[in-house]
Amino acid sequence: YSNVVECYVGGNPVVTAIGSTTDTTPTISWRSVDGASGYQVFIALDSNPTVAVVQQTGIGSLSYTPTTPLAKGKYRAWVRAVNASN
Repeated sequence: YSNVVECYVGGNPVVTAIGSTTDTTPTISWRSVDGASGYQVFIALDSNPTVAVVQQTGIGSLSYTPTTPLAKGKYRAWVRAVNASN
C-alpha cells in the first residue's frame, strides 16, 4: 500500500483559535463543511497528542464545550466532519 494521503471532499473544518485562557471549559468552534451531517472533536495535551483527553462524536452544531474541566496545560484540538454514511 502507498502512504496515506489526506483529501477533503466538501472542505475541512477550520477551527477558530482560542489562545491563552483561564477558562477550564473553553468552547471550540469551527466553520461548517459542505455535506457534513455532524462533527467529531478530539482534544489532547500538546505534550502527548496521540492520547485523547476528550473525544466527542455526534456533534450537530459548530461548537463544542467540554463537560469536564481541563487541567492547566497546553492542548491541541482537531475537528473532523462526517456525513450520514461516515
